[in-house]
Amino acid sequence: MKVIYRIAIVTTFVFAAISVGHAEWGTAEILLDGWKAFQKLEANDKDVSPSEYLLAGAYAGYIMVFLHGTMNTYKIPAGETPKQVFEVVGKYLDGHQDKWSEPPYKIVREALSKAFPK
Repeated sequence: MKVIYRIAIVTTFVFAAISVGHAEWGTAEILLDGWKAFQKLEANDKDVSPSEYLLAGAYAGYIMVFLHGTMNTYKIPAGETPKQVFEVVGKYLDGHQDKWSEPPYKIVREALSKAFPK
């Protein structure tokens, strides 16, 4: 799990740089790809590609950066781990396929607002 956090820091910057030039990064589908990659890593899947490591890191990094920028908006219980927050967003993605064309920040905001209302 520590690997994901290290990758998250680096790939957050990569995510930001790439998102400028790729329209598909403007939708929540990229979060979905990152969520799937994150699940593979958590399951210790031996068939994880280098791009999936980057996607999982970008997914985790995006959520953490978003959360830190909007921390006062949510009431996150003491002891809640980053992994649990990633799972909240991922499960929200799984249950809201109709929103995959929306910007990633909207999905993360909605997921966190529903899971951790203030």
